[in-house]
Amino acid sequence: MTDILLSSFLSLFALFGKKEQVDEAWAKTMLVSYLRHHFGIRNIDSYIGFYNDMRVAYDMAEKLAADINDPSFKAIEDDAPIAESTKALYDAMNENGRINYFWQIASASLVEQLYLINHNSDKFLAAFDDDAAANSTFRIVLILDALNRLSQYDPDIKPVAEALAPLDVLNATTVKELKAQLAEAKDKIEAARAALVK
Repeated sequence: MTDILLSSFLSLFALFGKKEQVDEAWAKTMLVSYLRHHFGIRNIDSYIGFYNDMRVAYDMAEKLAADINDPSFKAIEDDAPIAESTKALYDAMNENGRINYFWQIASASLVEQLYLINHNSDKFLAAFDDDAAANSTFRIVLILDALNRLSQYDPDIKPVAEALAPLDVLNATTVKELKAQLAEAKDKIEAARAALVK
């Protein structure tokens, strides 16, 4: 059997296991037995790894569909300024019991902004004055504080809080300080981004 067909078979096996809520340990045992007896495969570690990845992907797909279809996004008006859109989204998510998802979005947005700014700080920080620099780092403090508080109650927030915790070194009050701190925190920003992407 070719790897393409075998991968398709494993994907289907994972999908049905997820859909029918089959116990994962039992499903792996059955899969190992099936691969060995019907296909003569002895070294099955990579295939089990692929199956595990697919099972996780199908678990995440369900959550992602709920996140994408969140009714809170309807509160955002197309032509509203970013501050008003953010406030409307925060209020709607809070009302819909999805405030933790708001903070996950805010975290991802923050890290991506820091990553992009850090790769071309001269260009991006040219538009900043000291107030803008201080406001930017204050936003970091607010997001980190919210994540730390929520991580005590929500296991989905805990890895986000841990990924962003090293960014607490960004506390500049001037553009000069911000530029220096961003340069010093380059590896921490990239590590936070990598942790959020996985």
